Amino acid sequence: MKATINKNDILPVLSRIQGLAGRKTNLAITTSILIQTEKSGISIAATDLETGFEGFYPAKIDAQGVIAINARKLYEIVRDFPSEDIYINEIENHWIEIGNQTVEYHIMGLNPDDFPEIPKIEDVDFFEINSASFAKMIDKTAIITGASDDNRAHIVGIFTERIHQKRKKYLDWFQLMAAGFQRRIAYLIKTLS
Repeated sequence: MKATINKNDILPVLSRIQGLAGRKTNLAITTSILIQTEKSGISIAATDLETGFEGFYPAKIDAQGVIAINARKLYEIVRDFPSEDIYINEIENHWIEIGNQTVEYHIMGLNPDDFPEIPKIEDVDFFEINSASFAKMIDKTAIITGASDDNRAHIVGIFTERIHQKRKKYLDWFQLMAAGFQRRIAYLIKTLS
């Protein structure tokens, strides 16, 4: 793989995915991102095995390929890079060269074949809800779930559900439910679509 990217195109996304790929884990590949060349750019993928991210960004492609590189190290290099254009080149045995005419970094990547599969979501019926109402729902239900506790993993999280009811007229609702140690809450709003 060999591509030239613009620092301003990928720096914001590298910053955002630190929450996914930056977590401490026993599985080293999940601290990495997968960069794959496409016809007119690169696709970047990250996952922590619970949440996945995929995005497409413009780049000048010189050679097709795919690499897996540590997300934190790549973010720090791109953030502090002195120029806008940065080339990424896989040399051999997963060694990756990042640089330009004056600066060059060499980083050991991982085998991209070991990167976990990110499920493809197809044929999803999207719906709209009021953003202020949704924020209020999250505020009301998230407080119940409390801190993460490995002994009670079943009560850490929020159940979401879309409810279709056909009675005298068709109703479409969106519901969040949460349960804590001594209390539970359900919050319901109408969808806009």
